[in-house]
Amino acid sequence: CGTIKGKDLLRAWIGHVLLNCMAEGDDALPRRTILLGKDETLCLKPVDTPHDILQSLLNLYWQGLCEPLPFFAETSLVFAREMAAGKEAKAWKEARIKWAGEFNPYRECDDLYFSFCYPDRIPLDTHFEDLALRVYLPLLEHLDEWGGDMS
Repeated sequence: CGTIKGKDLLRAWIGHVLLNCMAEGDDALPRRTILLGKDETLCLKPVDTPHDILQSLLNLYWQGLCEPLPFFAETSLVFAREMAAGKEAKAWKEARIKWAGEFNPYRECDDLYFSFCYPDRIPLDTHFEDLALRVYLPLLEHLDEWGGDMS
């Protein structure tokens, strides 16, 4: 068991959206997902429009098969969390630190695949902003600390 990272949230979110697609009209199926981490336990709440969210994620997936998308699980999560809190300046600052901060030992800019796609520029731009918010805002809207009640 480790800390919950952006990639863990994404994996849980995709499964959660699919679960909610299947659970529509079937009260016997659960519509919540619990994500256990070393320091926290998170709950994804039921989704009212799972098919729309799934379609949006699939559209990004197909687009990503045709061209590199400036979406980075950790950097995008940090950015989206701050934007959701209404802190735009802090969102950009924290994203730059997560991407290539001097004192950050887990910089996403050091990822071999990312550096291959973006060898001579920092890809944190409006396209990055759009992708981060399209993927993470719906997730963050459905994310809560788990209090133990599955209803």
